[in-house]
Amino acid sequence: MIFSTRLARILRILLDHDEMYVSVDELASQLQTSRRTIFRELQHIDLSGYGLELLSRQGKGLQLAGSAAGKKKLADELTTQNIPYINKEERRKLLAYELLRFPEIKKLVYYGNMFSVSEATISNDLDALAPWFDEHQIHLVRTNKNNIRLEGREDDRRGAMSHIIHEMIRLRKTNGNTLDPQFVRSELFESGQSGILHLLDQDLFHEITDLFTLEGSELGLEQYAQNSYMGVIIHLCVALERIRKGDSIETDETLHEELKGTAALEQAAKIAERIKDRLDITMPPSEIDFIALHLYSAKSVETRENFDDRQLLDLTDLFIKAMPAEIASILQTDSQFINGFMTHLRPTLIRIMRGMPIYNPLLLQSVKEQYSELYTLSQQAARRMEKQICQPISESEVAFMAMHAGASLERNRSRIRKPKIRTGVICASGIGVSAMLAARLVSAFPDVISPETLSFEQYRKCTRKSIDLIISTFELPERDIPTLQVNPLLSVQDIEKIQDAIEHLNTDRPAQEDMDPIEKLRHTEKMSRDAAQIIDDLVWMKADPGSSAVQIIEEAGRNAKGDTSMIVFIWPEHDDFAQMEHVKAIFVLLLPVQHEKHEQNMLSNITMNMMEPTPLQSAVFSQDIQHIQQALASIFFDCIQNENA
Repeated sequence: MIFSTRLARILRILLDHDEMYVSVDELASQLQTSRRTIFRELQHIDLSGYGLELLSRQGKGLQLAGSAAGKKKLADELTTQNIPYINKEERRKLLAYELLRFPEIKKLVYYGNMFSVSEATISNDLDALAPWFDEHQIHLVRTNKNNIRLEGREDDRRGAMSHIIHEMIRLRKTNGNTLDPQFVRSELFESGQSGILHLLDQDLFHEITDLFTLEGSELGLEQYAQNSYMGVIIHLCVALERIRKGDSIETDETLHEELKGTAALEQAAKIAERIKDRLDITMPPSEIDFIALHLYSAKSVETRENFDDRQLLDLTDLFIKAMPAEIASILQTDSQFINGFMTHLRPTLIRIMRGMPIYNPLLLQSVKEQYSELYTLSQQAARRMEKQICQPISESEVAFMAMHAGASLERNRSRIRKPKIRTGVICASGIGVSAMLAARLVSAFPDVISPETLSFEQYRKCTRKSIDLIISTFELPERDIPTLQVNPLLSVQDIEKIQDAIEHLNTDRPAQEDMDPIEKLRHTEKMSRDAAQIIDDLVWMKADPGSSAVQIIEEAGRNAKGDTSMIVFIWPEHDDFAQMEHVKAIFVLLLPVQHEKHEQNMLSNITMNMMEPTPLQSAVFSQDIQHIQQALASIFFDCIQNENA
């Protein structure tokens, strides 16, 4: 019979107290667990095969009753209890975990009995595992007396243990999402797959999973991806078991300084508090730092890292230049790819430098199937990046890179396949609302709609030759051009209505031909000059607390410089501002009567970037002029890129 690790320990304690009762509190204390866990372990135990019976007596505790022969048989099996496994690969992973988990020197025969194989088989397994241990900075030591031990740092040992658990979960043939902690708990741990059960402390896994799934929002963990959840849960299970054994990670002052002031460290401290409440385990500061590191290296909203934009841009450029020329030409002109790739690189480099591999077998398999050629090319590019950072890049990290590149190629194909729908936008409230609506249309229908704001007079003169679709916020006289009336804020129903109209719209136009290269260059130069002019002419001012909204706009208008487009940012002196509480900032967009379409598009994008959390919104709220200018430059650059796509 196979017993869980904890149940085996309970039985050994009861055997050691032959013919004596042992209280449940004493058992819980020795195993550093709860009374509830002890009762759960013993709930369905059947010792009839040994001729033994588990006696329970109120006020005294538990006792094993039966013959001496039965007790000896049980003791012998507990000593040599074998671990079930599926194949050679899984046996070797379980063997590696046993070596990592228990530092005591053992002989080949011990592990041979554990896995029901010969000493020669275990010896061959160790030969095969030695290079793997070396990769994790752990040294396998074997003596001529067949004694075995491992040498290495505690953090490297834990990293290797976490890696094995991830791999064991991946090897199990399941149809569910093995990145979902609830699925792993129900399908792998509670289904009786003892090989995996042997690795992780079930009680710890249950408690930590509940903590993350039931209290995740309260702890501020909703910003992290599902695979990050799983990684932290496994790390904590391993760490807490090691802490109970008295094996803690050494304090890393450099790491602690890096983490100071981050949300990750604050969240890690809250997690440690919950663990103290739930499991009565006190986590030292060094362990809290390592929890924070796992959160910090996850893909999160936090942007403070040790890698500056120059380094990230250089690595992105290295990746692009490693690609074939036809792919590189697409990637290097795709600002969405460049920004997304750089954003992804920040946590990637943190993970790599700290030896914290990411595990995402579902994504890896999907990318290999969908972008097989691109994945191979990304691997080659990653090899060049490895030389730059002097660290290996895992397959899962390469898959993420290939995914970003694949998305860029898909966007490019979409642009080539179909011309954009020329859409006239009319709003009763004027050009400001029209510009906002136009920006929302571009956001909702990227690479599909090309909006142009129209006055009512322009609407009356436009024809099917120049406009494919009219979108208005008010009812218009009937025309031969398809027309939709929508809410200025563009509701979900409006988006669905527009999508339906687009699907049934017959433009009968070939894909738009590229502009003449010389003309395109001149147009790009003109847009760049206008963008730089808007940034140079930027006005910022403090608002008189007694000013009304109309007065604010009038004051902004007085800053207008002739026939140039402008942006005015205005900050109230305090929250209670002209009967509008909690107004953080006011921005006024100024367009001359005679303006270029690209100027309007640029200012429209300002509106969109102020409607949701963005670098521009953050810079405006903090009144950081330099960062405002940088954010505007980035937005305008994207506009220019999209205009010329």
